[in-house]
Amino acid sequence: MTRALRSLVLAFVVLCGGPGCGASPGEGARCPEVASPETTPPAPVAPAAPASPASPASPASPAASTAPVASSAPAASPAAAPPPAVAAALEAVHQKLVAAYRANDVATLERLVSPDHVHNNVFGMLQTKEALLADMRSGTLAFKAYDITSSRWMVHGDLAIVTGTLHAEAARAGKRVPVTEFRFTRIFERRAGEWQELLFQNTMVVAPPGKP
Repeated sequence: MTRALRSLVLAFVVLCGGPGCGASPGEGARCPEVASPETTPPAPVAPAAPASPASPASPASPAASTAPVASSAPAASPAAAPPPAVAAALEAVHQKLVAAYRANDVATLERLVSPDHVHNNVFGMLQTKEALLADMRSGTLAFKAYDITSSRWMVHGDLAIVTGTLHAEAARAGKRVPVTEFRFTRIFERRAGEWQELLFQNTMVVAPPGKP
């Protein structure tokens, strides 16, 4: 046996004669396949692409952030001038009231003035219906003239407001009221279909300080 053949046999025994060989005694020896040194190495794994940076959140639109929130509550309807029929009824009641003050007619005022009437007079006194009519019965308050010189009406449901100017001459406790021109506001309330005076506010019309 030549030296080259002996080397080949020795290499075969080393590879297949040990416990790693799966052949049984007497079977043809089959050695496991051994990768050739010339086997192509595995392809390199391409590096993962770097993650793109997260886009910054878009700022809220100024219009969206500053837009006012609409109120869900219904807007109150403004007071309006009364329709012709209501205006005529109110004016008739007002003229009867004015005539009753001018004539110091307490019986008519009892009917036209509301039970919970509030009367703010030119002296800053707040009077109830009972106190006002008591002064007129006793003569503590007496009118010599009482005339409306201008007026403007507004109506909202069962409430009617009249504001304007009036000329009145009166005496309280025997003393003449020093002013005869006034600006007034009256509120009427409709109860059971009838209009009654609910509130009266009277203010003296005088020249502002520093003016004649």
